[in-house]
Amino acid sequence: RHLREHRWVATKLSHSRTDPDLGWEAVDRTIVEMIGAMANQEGDFSVEDDRDLAWELATDLTRQLPDDLGDVSDFDGTSEHDGPLNRAINHSYSKALETVIRLGWWEDRNLGQARSALVDLLDEALEVPGAVGAEMRAIIATNRRVLEHIASDWMNRRVDDLFGGDLGPITFEQTLAWDRPTPCFLGRFRQRLAVAALRGEAHAASWMLVGYLWEEPEYSVKNIIASLRSDIGAMNAAHEEIASLVQDREPGDPLIARALTFWDGLLDAD
Repeated sequence: RHLREHRWVATKLSHSRTDPDLGWEAVDRTIVEMIGAMANQEGDFSVEDDRDLAWELATDLTRQLPDDLGDVSDFDGTSEHDGPLNRAINHSYSKALETVIRLGWWEDRNLGQARSALVDLLDEALEVPGAVGAEMRAIIATNRRVLEHIASDWMNRRVDDLFGGDLGPITFEQTLAWDRPTPCFLGRFRQRLAVAALRGEAHAASWMLVGYLWEEPEYSVKNIIASLRSDIGAMNAAHEEIASLVQDREPGDPLIARALTFWDGLLDAD
């Protein structure tokens, strides 16, 4: 708090042109990232004033967006390692949003629920357009499993907004690239996963097969093959992915039997 209330003008002590910016942004980011790390590792936020200050710092930095929000087309033709999430982890506002989610998770674990400020900031993040909006959504999407637990009402209410609109497709891609499936996601997006698998998007076929192995509704052998059989590449990907998903299972594991049933279904489809 002292550093926020009493900020002096920094003085450059060297003549090097490579020295970092003399502003306070790096200090703010470091403090907020430390708060996020503490919240993620069961740090002590039992004192309400400490929690309030942590939320204040993270909230303020989340809202400090650049004047130029960029365009989602900025990501066209970029590699997976230069996508929205990888850019997000290098920007203060999106790292601060991650800290907000971690603070909400801490409160849910230790106090029974996260404060309402969490969903307010999530709503604000979904309204941000352009490349910056894609980065903010990437943070939300890759923390989706946590949010399904600590902000389930918000997820149910805004999931179509999260994966819809101009930024929906790239958010969906980022989810497949960096997150893991859940029953909630699989139940809502079976058809969209099938379309993604037909386009050859990474992990789409794998997520469908996870739904089959978990015995999720609508993820039967018949339905998956019907969704993919128009594209031989997608069928081949399913064949390889089902083997990958069970390769480390112990003999006798029921999932191996389910995988064999799927292979039989592929052979019959041929």
